[in-house]
Amino acid sequence: MRPEYAAVTVGNEFEKRRFEVLADLSSGIDRGRMFFPNTHDGKLGLNKESAYQGHRHPVLDPLVWTYELLSKTSHSAPGDASERKKVRDQAIDFKRDFVSKVQSEVDPRRRITFLKSHA
Repeated sequence: MRPEYAAVTVGNEFEKRRFEVLADLSSGIDRGRMFFPNTHDGKLGLNKESAYQGHRHPVLDPLVWTYELLSKTSHSAPGDASERKKVRDQAIDFKRDFVSKVQSEVDPRRRITFLKSHA
């Protein structure tokens, strides 16, 4: 959604790249389920495979939101620069939210402190 990319990219190239990004996001969501599994309440999604039953871990929400945002984007780069900027800014906000949530869960600073104290 960068202005310089949209300015020099024809519609079908944008669409190809959009599908590549969607595939990467989908893969990232599934990989994230390995580290942040769904919480089971015994009610939601009982007809689904066990990994998809229950509620998605909140850490993965920004990835899903980004996937949904880009899924709704037209098949060519939005012609209106302000619309491209709006979509791009929203995706960046989701990315920052995701990184913050993962850091909160994983707490890499604690790991660094632990490694320093046990080295």
